[in-house]
Amino acid sequence: MNIAVIGATGLTGHQVVVQLILKGLVGPMDRLQLIGRPSAEARLRGLVADVRDAFFEAAPELDITLSADEIAAEVIVFAAGVTIPTDHRRPLTRDALAEANRPLFEQYAEAIARNGHGHELVIMVSNPVELGVAVFARHLGRERVFGMGAYQDTLRFRREIAGELGLARQRVEAYMLGEHGSGLVPAWSALRLHGFDQEETAQLRRRLRKGLCSADYPHALEAETGAVRELIVNDDLAGAFNRVATMSADLRVGLAPFATHYSGAKTAVATANATVDMLRVVLSGHQTVMAAQVALQGEWLGLDTVLGVPVQVGHQGWRQVSPLALDEDELSRLRQVGEEVSVKLREWERAA
Repeated sequence: MNIAVIGATGLTGHQVVVQLILKGLVGPMDRLQLIGRPSAEARLRGLVADVRDAFFEAAPELDITLSADEIAAEVIVFAAGVTIPTDHRRPLTRDALAEANRPLFEQYAEAIARNGHGHELVIMVSNPVELGVAVFARHLGRERVFGMGAYQDTLRFRREIAGELGLARQRVEAYMLGEHGSGLVPAWSALRLHGFDQEETAQLRRRLRKGLCSADYPHALEAETGAVRELIVNDDLAGAFNRVATMSADLRVGLAPFATHYSGAKTAVATANATVDMLRVVLSGHQTVMAAQVALQGEWLGLDTVLGVPVQVGHQGWRQVSPLALDEDELSRLRQVGEEVSVKLREWERAA
C-alpha cells in the first residue's frame, strides 16, 4: 500500500503519519510518502529520522517529496494549508481561509490529475473541507474524494451520546450531517442504541436533547458559539469548557472543539485519529456506510453541492448515498445547509 500525506510537517499531518504506523495501516512492506514545500525539507527529514527512531521495526518505507508532480500513491491524505489561529485576537474568517487554501487545493488536484494513475482516493482534511472536496472532485472525479469533517463530527456525536449514557460508543448509531462548522445537522431521528428497544431509545433521546428541537438547533448553536467566544475573549477558558459541558450532546459536538482549539491545545490528535479511522474503513474491502463530505449530484433531496451525508464506501471510493429516515425538520435543515454551501462555493470560486 502506498499512502501519501500532503502537509506531513503540520500538526495534523504529523499526527496522521504517527497514527498510520501505530494503528498498523502501514508497515515495513508499505510506502509512506511525506509531502511538503521545499522550505519544509529540513523538517521533513527530521520527521523521517524521528519516525524511524521510534518505529524502526514497524516503519514503512518513508519517502520525502517536495513537488506535487511527484506524488505517487493509492491513497492521499490532504492536510496542508492555512489553519485558523489559536489566538482569538487574530480571527480568520471562513472566507479568508477559503481564499488562502483554494490555490493550494487547485495546485495539488491539477498535479494529481495530470500525473496520477486515475484511481487515487483522496481524503480531505484541510478547511474549508467542502471547498477542498469540490476542487478535487472537479479534477479527479467525485467518487474518489471524501471530506472527513462529517466523519469526525459523527464520531464526536456518538462519543458524546455514549459518554452521557455510560455506553460503549460501538453501541451508538448516530450521524452528524451537513457542513463541517456552523452548518451541522444532528440526525436525532436516526439514533439507534443497540440493546434498547424503540420506546427506551425515544426516552433516552428526549433526555439527551434537553428540550432542544431540530428547528431551534442552528439558532442555539449560533447563540452558544457567541457566548463561548465571549468567555474565551475574556480569557475565561475554564468558564468556556464548563459552559460547554452543560449543553446537549449535539451542541457539545459543535462547541467542544471550538473551545479546545482556542485553549491552544488544538484538535490535531482527534482529527488525525478520525482521519486514520476513516481510512481504515475505506480500505477494509467491505461495503460500509459512513458519513463524509462528498460532491452530490442530486442523489439525495435533489442536493447538488458538497455536503456531509451517509455514503456507501469501498476501496474504490463511494458509490451511492444511503439516505436516512429523517424527520421533516432535519430534512428541511439539510436542504437549507446544502443551499448555503452552494452559495459559498460559488462565491469562493468567483473570487479565484
